[in-house]
Amino acid sequence: MKETAVFSACYGAFREKPGSWQTTMAAHENHEHNDEERLQKIWQQGLWNEEEFRTHDGRALRIISPGWWNRGEGPDFKNAQLEIHGKLITGDVEIHWKHTHWNAHGHHTDPRYNNVILVVVTESDPPKDLPRTSKNKPIPCLLLNRFIPPAALHLSQLSDEKSNPEKSNTTTCCKLLGDRQHLARFERFLRLAGEWRMLHKANLLQEDMERYGEGQATYECFMRACGYSRYKNNFHRIARHLPYDRARQLALQSPNLLEAAFLQIAGLLPTETDQPNMPEHLRELMRERESVLGGLKKLLMDWPRYGVRPPSYPERRLAGAACVITRTANDGLHERLKRIWSEECSSQERRRLFEKLFPPAAGFWAYHYSWHYSWASKTRKRALPLFGKGRILSLIGNVFVPHALALARMSNNRIEEEKVFDFFAHLPQEPVNTVYRAMIERFWGKDTHPQIDFRIQQGLMQIHHDWCERNPSCRNCPVLSLWTDSTL
Repeated sequence: MKETAVFSACYGAFREKPGSWQTTMAAHENHEHNDEERLQKIWQQGLWNEEEFRTHDGRALRIISPGWWNRGEGPDFKNAQLEIHGKLITGDVEIHWKHTHWNAHGHHTDPRYNNVILVVVTESDPPKDLPRTSKNKPIPCLLLNRFIPPAALHLSQLSDEKSNPEKSNTTTCCKLLGDRQHLARFERFLRLAGEWRMLHKANLLQEDMERYGEGQATYECFMRACGYSRYKNNFHRIARHLPYDRARQLALQSPNLLEAAFLQIAGLLPTETDQPNMPEHLRELMRERESVLGGLKKLLMDWPRYGVRPPSYPERRLAGAACVITRTANDGLHERLKRIWSEECSSQERRRLFEKLFPPAAGFWAYHYSWHYSWASKTRKRALPLFGKGRILSLIGNVFVPHALALARMSNNRIEEEKVFDFFAHLPQEPVNTVYRAMIERFWGKDTHPQIDFRIQQGLMQIHHDWCERNPSCRNCPVLSLWTDSTL
């Protein structure tokens, strides 16, 4: 299939073909720290003989796929595939040393654990009461000490692999990609998937534009992206609570006023004004709150910081978002973006224009972190910008490109879409994440993979979402028939 100069929707047609995930898999499925990490590694790498495995109540258990190792919050393994008493079940797996850890860690009240289908423990005896989800659903247990000698659970020679739930070079895709013909088709398939992902984002943004107006929709999209995956929902709530027109008014009124408003809504401004070592910047924000924002209520929000580096704490992210909104307040963010797209320049020059929207490393946040309980933070010797180069690239690719694409599609402007496509096709790779690393390992194993740009990276993310995330064992996977299609 010849590549066009506009965004192709061909991948969307592939997703709907008979034999896709929805039609193929639906008939088959029903929906202490170091020690536990050692168990997680053993589970991931399959370093035990599972032929005799049974659940606590005697049902035969077979591990089709251990799932995707979750290094963040929530269950230890996502979308594992197990066969229990001959029935294929897909869901999450949680691993503990003792039965009591399920409740002790609060999983019984945490909705993130509602999809857990198996709890793995090292005990020999079943629990007095089965672990239950927040919906009071009982969960079967695998009692490892019944099947594995305790010494085997303390293996010292474990691989350092942390992202791939399958053994290296065992997936069918990985084997096929040794063939150059298959490799070329697969790369084409990845590009199509990346284009479709951008079209999907643009369609969602277009719907919001029609419902809330271009300015508000662009603002909400930008705020979500500034929150990254950990805080995106909270940032979206803030954008809804403080509409864009009001945010612009605050930004035009005073340089720090919008930052104070965001932090007040988030509940991240302290109430006591006499804290020791309070920085002057914080005092200024609190003065703004008292003089202008007296009626602005804060929302009830949780800001988990486990696994988050201090430079990415929500205070800094909100300050960065406020700074960009303030810097573009005269014209409006959406209008400033359209002006940059209207410039006659190369893709690289256009990217530099977008980068200038973001603040340089200066002021309070360039040298300070905000910690969990106090604003009395450590000071950096070197200035650190609120947005790093990688995060700026992510915002350009995931917000500015869909924004322009949505406008081009709304006006049926093919010339403008070609301009957006050319820019998109030349974007370099954004910072990698665990999904990206897992997919690279899944398709190329330990072999050298081709150069990855933003479009192919987006394709990997889309394929993971559509197929691999829910089917890590490759069981009945239709993707092979799609990307080996001679029409690609």
